[in-house]
Amino acid sequence: MDRLSAVSGAATAPTAASGKTAQSGLGKQDFLQLLIAQLKNQDPLQPMDDKEFITQMAQFNSLEQMQAMNQTMSSMSLTQASNLIGKDVQAATTSGSFAGTVSGVSLIGGNVMVDIGNATVPLAAISTVSAPADPAPLAAKAAPGAAKA
Repeated sequence: MDRLSAVSGAATAPTAASGKTAQSGLGKQDFLQLLIAQLKNQDPLQPMDDKEFITQMAQFNSLEQMQAMNQTMSSMSLTQASNLIGKDVQAATTSGSFAGTVSGVSLIGGNVMVDIGNATVPLAAISTVSAPADPAPLAAKAAPGAAKA
């Protein structure tokens, strides 16, 4: 197997961590494996250029930073979406329109999803947010057994 077919095979091989095919791009582990293979298989009479090695390490560092930023952004979106719990919302998706009170939020496949009644819709599909029509039942649910003045 030549180098080109080995690299092409790595791009479509299932990843161990996710079990998905990584056709959309190489991951961090794939990048490290390719770099190690390059170092092992380099010609001793013509070793890898320093600039090329530094460029690849910079790309690896950029990949790690982008992954960390993506995880932070997902976490922030989830936190913001949690503020919708108990609010009345309207959402439109390709499956239809939904209206109701948000009962929960979740992170599914990197996407923040909002529970409206029996439906789960993406956060981006929400078009309107309003206070609940009757906030008193919400307060009663939040503090069951609380002493009334």
